[in-house]
Amino acid sequence: MREVTGSFEGKGGTRLFYRHWLLADQFDRAPQAAGGSSSPWDTVILIHGSGEHSGRYESLAQFLVSSGFQVAAPDLRGLGQSGGLKGHVQAFADYLADLSFFLQLIRSAGPAFKAHGSASPPSGETPTASGLSDGNQLSSAKNQIQASSPPSGERPSSGVPYRQEEVPPSEEARAAAIDAATLASLPPPFPENSPGGSPPARPSPPARFFLYGHSLGGLIALGYALNHPEDLAGVIVSSPALGLAMKVSPLKTALGQLASRYLPTLRLDSGIPSRYLSRNPEIGLAYDRDPLVYRKVSARWYTEFVGAMQEFTRRAAKLRTPVLFLQAGDDRLVSPAATESFFRACGSPDKTFKLYPGAYHEVHNDPVVEEASRDLLDWLQQRVAR
Repeated sequence: MREVTGSFEGKGGTRLFYRHWLLADQFDRAPQAAGGSSSPWDTVILIHGSGEHSGRYESLAQFLVSSGFQVAAPDLRGLGQSGGLKGHVQAFADYLADLSFFLQLIRSAGPAFKAHGSASPPSGETPTASGLSDGNQLSSAKNQIQASSPPSGERPSSGVPYRQEEVPPSEEARAAAIDAATLASLPPPFPENSPGGSPPARPSPPARFFLYGHSLGGLIALGYALNHPEDLAGVIVSSPALGLAMKVSPLKTALGQLASRYLPTLRLDSGIPSRYLSRNPEIGLAYDRDPLVYRKVSARWYTEFVGAMQEFTRRAAKLRTPVLFLQAGDDRLVSPAATESFFRACGSPDKTFKLYPGAYHEVHNDPVVEEASRDLLDWLQQRVAR
């Protein structure tokens, strides 16, 4: 598996970090999932939970990539290596806007990005940029994007600029819109051993995008599916934050609402004990040692988080996207009952609920990981085969 990292602009120009994983030899062949049903462009977008970052999902990405999927994961604003005030969000809708920009980035880059551009070079090699537009072409392309953007919509300010043959002008324009720093880090668009610099012959199936959200990320994934179902082939939520396991007193709730209004960036400890993440003690120890983990949340973050839980739960019947719920049975952080209640109210005709008795919050890091991984892959394969 190879990994590439980069950044893109989220809402308000906030710089957001991301990771992209794919097969080490994907330059030379199109991956197939076990059973041969996935296309080389099927992509799982991972959305991490509160206080953590995308790097904690490398093992899950390895499993999915080895099964024939590409995986991409942003660090949420204010967390990991992304910009923004640590532990803070002004509005929960900012998370959804950032995710929309990220999906636009992955989608607009086209097959060259997915098959070639994302793979970082083998160890010891220096990446180079080739096949790139000159300054005048880049400026013209950006102007084309601005001219073609609908007044009411927003588009990401970055893409991946590869020279492709027989690509419509609008795609070239979108692919050219990227900042100079990212341009300098990109590898060649096609393998050096490709005859004439042209890409090897490949099928061009339509891309399918699945969201995998854990905890806070699960809440974001459900919110995105409620608002943008047309973007997704399916959603997987792992112990989604639809209700808290520990009840908050009315007094604390009232104080939090006052602080959110008058001191929105006031940050307090998030109260996430690492021992409740997994029954494997090594997971908690690694979490405690991780310098990218941030253990505080702002007053505004908390009220926006609670408001999103309430709003999305009220709208559960309107969710029509295929959805898989993976819920830890002995979750001490979020409420399994709230997840099951959302599942029952969910309006999707294609919904599946999996409960793992005894498991702690992170089913992808708990001893039930093999069972949960099989359930995840079976569900994905059934939907990409349709």
